[in-house]
Amino acid sequence: MQPFDRLDRALVLLRGRAGLTQAETARRAEVTPAMLSEYESGKRRPHVDTLEKILVVLDSDLHDLANCLRAAWREEVAAPRLTTEALTQPRGRLEEPDQARQRAARALGELTTSFDSLTRALEDLLVIDRGRG
Repeated sequence: MQPFDRLDRALVLLRGRAGLTQAETARRAEVTPAMLSEYESGKRRPHVDTLEKILVVLDSDLHDLANCLRAAWREEVAAPRLTTEALTQPRGRLEEPDQARQRAARALGELTTSFDSLTRALEDLLVIDRGRG
Protein backbone atom coordinates (compact mmCIF):
# COMPACT_ATOMS: atom_id res chain seq x y z
CA MET A 1 0.00 0.00 0.00
CA GLN A 2 1.31 3.41 -0.98
CA PRO A 3 0.76 6.43 1.28
CA PHE A 4 -1.45 8.19 -1.30
CA ASP A 5 -3.77 5.16 -1.36
CA ARG A 6 -5.47 6.52 1.75
CA LEU A 7 -6.56 9.82 0.21
CA ASP A 8 -10.15 8.81 0.96
CA ARG A 9 -9.49 8.55 4.69
CA ALA A 10 -7.39 11.73 4.68
CA LEU A 11 -10.27 13.69 3.14
CA VAL A 12 -12.65 12.37 5.78
CA LEU A 13 -10.19 13.35 8.53
CA LEU A 14 -9.78 16.87 7.13
CA ARG A 15 -13.52 17.33 6.71
CA GLY A 16 -14.11 16.15 10.26
CA ARG A 17 -11.51 18.60 11.54
CA ALA A 18 -13.25 21.41 9.61
CA GLY A 19 -16.61 20.41 11.11
CA LEU A 20 -18.38 20.33 7.74
CA THR A 21 -20.91 17.89 6.38
CA GLN A 22 -20.34 16.12 3.11
CA ALA A 23 -23.15 18.13 1.51
CA GLU A 24 -21.76 21.48 2.68
CA THR A 25 -18.22 20.58 1.61
CA ALA A 26 -19.46 19.45 -1.81
CA ARG A 27 -21.51 22.61 -2.32
CA ARG A 28 -18.61 24.91 -1.41
CA ALA A 29 -16.12 22.94 -3.53
CA GLU A 30 -18.54 22.95 -6.47
CA VAL A 31 -18.80 19.17 -6.77
CA THR A 32 -21.81 16.96 -6.33
CA PRO A 33 -22.34 15.26 -2.96
CA ALA A 34 -22.24 11.93 -4.81
CA MET A 35 -18.82 12.77 -6.26
CA LEU A 36 -17.43 13.79 -2.87
CA SER A 37 -18.83 10.57 -1.43
CA GLU A 38 -16.94 8.61 -4.09
CA TYR A 39 -13.72 10.46 -3.21
CA GLU A 40 -14.22 9.78 0.49
CA SER A 41 -15.05 6.12 -0.07
CA GLY A 42 -12.00 5.57 -2.29
CA LYS A 43 -14.04 4.71 -5.38
CA ARG A 44 -12.57 7.66 -7.30
CA ARG A 45 -9.73 10.13 -6.93
CA PRO A 46 -10.27 13.83 -7.47
CA HIS A 47 -8.54 15.76 -10.22
CA VAL A 48 -5.81 18.07 -8.91
CA ASP A 49 -8.02 21.15 -9.43
CA THR A 50 -10.87 19.53 -7.52
CA LEU A 51 -8.57 18.41 -4.73
CA GLU A 52 -7.27 21.96 -4.43
CA LYS A 53 -10.85 23.32 -4.18
CA ILE A 54 -11.70 20.78 -1.51
CA LEU A 55 -8.58 21.67 0.48
CA VAL A 56 -9.48 25.37 0.31
CA VAL A 57 -13.02 24.64 1.54
CA LEU A 58 -11.57 22.58 4.39
CA ASP A 59 -9.17 25.41 5.26
CA SER A 60 -6.28 23.01 4.64
CA ASP A 61 -3.14 22.86 2.54
CA LEU A 62 -0.84 20.17 1.16
CA HIS A 63 0.99 19.85 4.47
CA ASP A 64 -2.31 19.16 6.25
CA LEU A 65 -3.16 16.62 3.56
CA ALA A 66 0.25 14.93 3.94
CA ASN A 67 -0.22 14.77 7.72
CA CYS A 68 -3.66 13.21 7.31
CA LEU A 69 -2.31 10.74 4.76
CA ARG A 70 0.37 9.84 7.27
CA ALA A 71 -2.26 9.35 10.00
CA ALA A 72 -4.46 7.28 7.69
CA TRP A 73 -1.49 5.17 6.61
CA ARG A 74 -0.58 4.52 10.23
CA GLU A 75 -4.18 3.48 10.99
CA GLU A 76 -4.30 1.06 8.10
CA VAL A 77 -0.78 -0.31 7.85
CA ALA A 78 1.65 0.62 10.56
CA ALA A 79 -0.39 -0.24 13.64
CA PRO A 80 -1.50 -3.72 12.47
CA ARG A 81 2.02 -4.50 11.22
CA LEU A 82 3.62 -3.47 14.51
CA THR A 83 1.05 -5.53 16.41
CA THR A 84 1.76 -8.55 14.19
CA GLU A 85 5.50 -8.13 14.71
CA ALA A 86 5.05 -7.89 18.45
CA LEU A 87 2.92 -11.03 18.50
CA THR A 88 5.37 -13.02 16.38
CA GLN A 89 8.45 -12.19 18.48
CA PRO A 90 9.64 -15.41 20.16
CA ARG A 91 9.05 -15.44 23.92
CA GLY A 92 12.12 -14.45 25.86
CA ARG A 93 13.64 -12.79 22.80
CA LEU A 94 11.94 -9.41 22.97
CA GLU A 95 13.99 -6.40 22.00
CA GLU A 96 15.51 -4.23 24.62
CA PRO A 97 13.62 -0.92 25.00
CA ASP A 98 16.54 1.08 23.58
CA GLN A 99 16.73 -1.17 20.51
CA ALA A 100 12.98 -0.90 19.97
CA ARG A 101 13.11 2.90 20.29
CA GLN A 102 15.99 3.11 17.80
CA ARG A 103 14.15 0.88 15.32
CA ALA A 104 10.98 2.94 15.73
CA ALA A 105 12.92 6.20 15.24
CA ARG A 106 14.50 4.86 12.04
CA ALA A 107 11.12 3.73 10.71
CA LEU A 108 9.53 7.07 11.57
CA GLY A 109 12.39 8.89 9.82
CA GLU A 110 11.87 6.79 6.69
CA LEU A 111 8.13 7.44 6.82
CA THR A 112 8.63 11.18 7.27
CA THR A 113 11.02 11.29 4.33
CA SER A 114 8.49 9.44 2.20
CA PHE A 115 5.71 11.85 3.11
CA ASP A 116 7.95 14.87 2.55
CA SER A 117 8.58 13.53 -0.96
CA LEU A 118 4.85 13.07 -1.43
CA THR A 119 4.18 16.66 -0.32
CA ARG A 120 6.80 18.02 -2.74
CA ALA A 121 5.36 15.92 -5.58
CA LEU A 122 1.86 17.22 -4.86
CA GLU A 123 3.11 20.80 -4.78
CA ASP A 124 4.96 20.27 -8.08
CA LEU A 125 1.83 18.75 -9.61
CA LEU A 126 -0.25 21.76 -8.59
CA VAL A 127 2.34 24.16 -10.04
CA ILE A 128 2.54 22.21 -13.31
CA ASP A 129 -1.25 21.98 -13.54
CA ARG A 130 -1.66 25.73 -12.92
CA GLY A 131 0.91 26.41 -15.66
CA ARG A 132 -1.24 24.55 -18.16
CA GLY A 133 -4.34 26.56 -17.24
